[in-house]
This record gives sequence, C-alpha cells and structure tokens, in this order.
Amino acid sequence: MRLQQFTEHSSASPSDAQTPFLSSGVTGIGDARNIFYEQQLARKEKDITELRNAVHVAELNVRDIQQASLTKDLQHFEMVEKLKDEIRILEGKVKFLSGDANMEYLRNIFIQLLHCESSSGRKHILKAIGAVLKLSTTEMRAIERRTHP
Repeated sequence: MRLQQFTEHSSASPSDAQTPFLSSGVTGIGDARNIFYEQQLARKEKDITELRNAVHVAELNVRDIQQASLTKDLQHFEMVEKLKDEIRILEGKVKFLSGDANMEYLRNIFIQLLHCESSSGRKHILKAIGAVLKLSTTEMRAIERRTHP
C-alpha cells in the first residue's frame, strides 16, 4: 500500500507535485492581502466614524455658539430698549424742569415789568420775555413798536 502511494506521487508530473505548495503559497499571500485589506477597511471605517463624531460635535458647538450669540443679541436689544426708555423719561423730566425753571423766570420778569416805571427798563424786560417765549424777530419788532409811541 505504501509503495502504491509512493508510486502515485512519483508518477505524477513534477508540476503537480509543486502545485499544492504553490497554491498554498498563493492562498497564503492572498490571505495576507485579504487580511491587510480588511485591516485597511476597518481602519478607514474607524477613521470615518471618528470624523463623523467630530463633525457632529463641531455642529453641536456651532449651534451652542449661535444660540449664545442670539441670546446675547436679544439681551443687547432689550438693554438698548430699556436705555431708550430711560432717555425718553429723562428728556421729559429735563423739559419739564427747564420749562418749570423758564416759567419761574418768566413769572419773575413779569413781576418786574409790572413794577418797572422806566421805558428803557420795560424795553429790556420785554426782550427777556421774548427770549424766554422764543419769539421771532418780527414778533419782537411788533412789541417794540407798540411800547414806543
């Protein structure tokens, strides 16, 4: 039996005898190539996953920054509106106080006009009254004409 097996192997062509070694060598290289290729694919998939995660985190950061910016813009707008309201209130108070002061000044000038007996004194007092009342030059001339006959 052994002899028969030996003769079968020896009767086979030399290329047939080498074929199992070559084919196993080729499949060994092919397997190595497949393993390397699979490793490269796995590495690329890992890189792609990491990059996708990084993009997702970056998008979340951008959204957070945009939301913070919008919040600050809204706060800024509200602050500007509050300050405008305060300015309007203060301007109203200034007008009232200046108007009140002008009214007090006008009252004092009017009392002086009533007590003044000289025409030159009356002329100066009427100019002061015209300035407080913000009369035009034509109105001031009309007053001067009536006070001087």
